[in-house]
Amino acid sequence: MHVRGLLVLFALVSVTDAYRLRRTADDDECVTECRAFVDNFQEDTCEPFRYRVPRPALYSRCTEAYSAATAAGCSYCSATAAKLAHITDSVFHYCDQWGRGHDRGYEQACKDGYLTSINHVKRFLKTSQYEPVQDDIVDSRPKDESNNPRRNTDDDDMVESAESIVQRH
Repeated sequence: MHVRGLLVLFALVSVTDAYRLRRTADDDECVTECRAFVDNFQEDTCEPFRYRVPRPALYSRCTEAYSAATAAGCSYCSATAAKLAHITDSVFHYCDQWGRGHDRGYEQACKDGYLTSINHVKRFLKTSQYEPVQDDIVDSRPKDESNNPRRNTDDDDMVESAESIVQRH
């Protein structure tokens, strides 16, 4: 009887490990296919920045951002649905380094490269056979915010307009 229980436990662990290994192989294959798909569009995205001044800095910002976004975005092959919803959030953190103290073109080249790459990643993930990991915790139903006292206040009443500030001073 004790041996049978050990065999059942061993079989269960083996099946779990096999699933995990298959999932890892699928993830690696997904990342490889995602990068190959998204890389096809980099030249078209960044080409307009190749000959703009300051040259070649704008082109470099675009290609660097495109590559970083491709790496970050394709890692979402194994993401949960909740994480996939936040795929574009990091563009502001990544491109913020080019927003202050640099010509406006730097930040724009960065954002164009990053967001275009992320959009191609999204397109790949939607059309591919790979599906995001199901997240049991995520509830897709809209949240009822009516009982939240912080959300019941009208924020516009509490904010002073720019015109009224200028008139006061």
